[in-house]
Amino acid sequence: MRQDGGAVTLTTIGLSAGAGILGGAMNALAGGGTFATLPALIALGLPANTANATSNVALLPGAATSYRRASEQPDAPFFAARLHAGLLRRLGRRAEAHAWLTQLHPQLPASDESAGAALVLARIRELERELGVPAGQGYCQRAGRGFDPD
Repeated sequence: MRQDGGAVTLTTIGLSAGAGILGGAMNALAGGGTFATLPALIALGLPANTANATSNVALLPGAATSYRRASEQPDAPFFAARLHAGLLRRLGRRAEAHAWLTQLHPQLPASDESAGAALVLARIRELERELGVPAGQGYCQRAGRGFDPD
């Protein structure tokens, strides 16, 4: 039984499945999947605020997966890789964010300021303080990039 008292029919199941597939595909390709899912959820009888929350939560896993895969590509923008670490940190997964950044830092071209090597190193240091990494046991830059024992 639906929230508005109506019965669940093949039509309502088809509408919700179709909107979900369309919304997921739109989000994976270009974003904006809520344009398909939100009206469908409202048409199915959900209050607007509940439909909005449901739509956003339902589309989040697909968006997160697309984002993660894009950030792992060798030619991905450097900011995307840094954002991935920031999301891990906000989720309380500091050790994972630290591991991600220490793997990323040696790959950043020192000559390209937009790569943000200095910013990544600063984030590594912040995470080491948060994680309680003892002095002298933190991340060290590789030989080709200099040595930084701090």
